[in-house]
Amino acid sequence: MSEARTVWHDLQTRQRVTANRQRSGILVAAGLLIAMSAAEVLFLNFAVGPDTVDLLTAAQGAPPGGE
Repeated sequence: MSEARTVWHDLQTRQRVTANRQRSGILVAAGLLIAMSAAEVLFLNFAVGPDTVDLLTAAQGAPPGGE
């Protein structure tokens, strides 16, 4: 009987470890997506700037200002 409990405990421990790995993987992926989005917004605001966006818009044939 004690061996059956040991096997059951081992199975539960493995399931917990797998669940913890999945959670940590999801958290890492979410963190990377948030960091990438923030980096893109900062790049567009500070490096590219609104003047470049207006130039690209004008090059596509649309009037500046989005109208």
